[in-house]
Parts: sequence; structure tokens; C-alpha cells
Amino acid sequence: MFSENTKRISLIFISVIIAILITEGLLRLGEWGFYYFQERQNKSQIFQKNININRAKEKDIVILCIGESTTALGRQHSWPSQLQRILNYTQDKKVFHVINKGVPATNTNRIVEELPAYIIKYKPDFVLAMVGINDGYLDSNSILVYEEFVMYFESFSKEPLSDLSRLMPFLSDSRTYGLVRWINDGMKVRLLGKTEDIKIPSEVRENGSKKILSIYGLRNPNITHLYHKTIKNLNKMIDITAIKGVNFIFVQYPLRKLDVLRKSIERDVFYISNYENFLELLKQYSYEDIFTDSFANNFGHATAFGNRVIAENVARQLLQILKSRE
Repeated sequence: MFSENTKRISLIFISVIIAILITEGLLRLGEWGFYYFQERQNKSQIFQKNININRAKEKDIVILCIGESTTALGRQHSWPSQLQRILNYTQDKKVFHVINKGVPATNTNRIVEELPAYIIKYKPDFVLAMVGINDGYLDSNSILVYEEFVMYFESFSKEPLSDLSRLMPFLSDSRTYGLVRWINDGMKVRLLGKTEDIKIPSEVRENGSKKILSIYGLRNPNITHLYHKTIKNLNKMIDITAIKGVNFIFVQYPLRKLDVLRKSIERDVFYISNYENFLELLKQYSYEDIFTDSFANNFGHATAFGNRVIAENVARQLLQILKSRE
């Protein structure tokens, strides 16, 4: 016979497992709903393109926006949605169709995997990429920190991280684990006033000599160098679009400078900065008017107003690029 304490512990354990499974199911259902409505909106853009492309006096331009939650969230108030409205309302020479394929909690590993399929499906003229903020940060879908940590660990030890390597794929795919991490990160921001980035020494060679650099995740406002995997993925995105003859443009996050991108990119591409605009914006408006949270330390997910500022800036610079090519 089992003791009462054993029965209670077993009941608690079973209850916790059931609660986790229910939470996982609800989160996946919500994720499915998000992608369903996003794709429904994107399909409407393709339908409009099929109608307009037969009109001789109009030139249709398809723009594919890729990124994480900073791109994905907001529906009609997201910066890609507002970008389409601004581009079509401020001029009548062209018809713009903006496709939003931002994915919350993703990273550049997954974005670069999906990009070829996106290009085949939507046939964009431009790809706008606001990417990398989740790289080097352990969230629900990211294993980049794990990869960098393994590289660092193995440089000092020959012991394999077999137990951790078996656990990480499961955790990285768990929506419940991602929710716990998100809550934990939010509490850190609330209580400590900042998020924690993992800093890993990285050995590079310059002129035959060794040099140690500090590598920071993009959530650090003082970022100087990107992770190896991030650099590889950013350049891979450019290669993928170049092969398909698609124009690629990096759109940098609010309050993040362009130089960290430029020093990591091997090709000549266009860049759009939001740094100066948001610095000025914070002098005129409160933080809460522009951002809904502070997940990236000194900036967060934009409000409808903040997304409009991004969209207006991108629209202005994109139209300048198009004009210079005429």
C-alpha cells in the first residue's frame, strides 16, 4: 500500500503534467490562430496583385517583410501593414503589396530556412529584414545560445554535453517553456531594470594574431559584434535573394545602430536606420507612447504609433531607392 504522502505527491505530479499539457495545447492553438489570420491577410494581398497586374498603367511591387515579433505583431497596426497603406496613399505611380511573414519568438536559423519557400510563394521584388534580436538569447525557439555555449565549453573540456544536447531540442520546441522564459525575462526587466545577455569570448584572427572580442546579443544596447551564427545567417539571406534576383534591404531595429550590421555583411546591400528617428521621438513623447514593453532593454515592441514611425521611415527611404533606379 502506498502512503498518504506518496499518493499526494503522485497526485500533484500528475496534476502538474496535465496542466503543462493543457497549457501547451492552448498555446499551440493560439499560435495556429495567429498564423491563420496572418496568412489570410497575406493571401488577400496576392489576390489584389493578380487583379492589378493586368492593369497596363500600374506597376505592382511586392514587398516581403521577414523578422520576429517586432515585425509580426499588431495585425493592421504592424509596421508592414502600415507600410503598405503609406506607400499606396502617398503616391499613385505604383501599387504596393506588403506581405508580413514575421514570426514571434523565432531566430535567424529558422528565418533563413523558410526564406526560399517565401520567395517562391510570394515572388517579391524586395525583401525587408528586421532580424536578429532573438539570436543569442534562449527563448522558445532559439538554440543559438546553446550552440555558442557548446563551442565555448568544448574549448576548455573534451567532455561532451550529451545530456544537455538531448534536452535542448525538446525545450526549444516547447511553447510552455518559452512562456516560462518570457515571464522570467519580464520579471527581470521589472525588478532589475534590464535583461541579461550571455557574453562569450570569441577568438578571431587578425593579421595572424589572436584577438579576443566580446560578443553580445542584440538585446544589449551597447552591442559591438554579432554572434557567428547570426553573421552567417544574415549573409545567407542575402545570397538566397541575390540568386533569385530579389532586392534585399536590412531594416535596423529602433535604437540599434547600423554599424554592427555593416561590419558583418559581405555584400553591398541597402540599409534603413531607425536609430536617429527614435532618439528624437523619445525627446518628444513618453516611452509608453512608443513601446509596449522593454524586452530589448532600452526598447521593446512598438505601439501602433511606434510602428507608424517605422513604416513612414521605411516608406520614405524605399521610395528614394526606387526613384534613384528610374
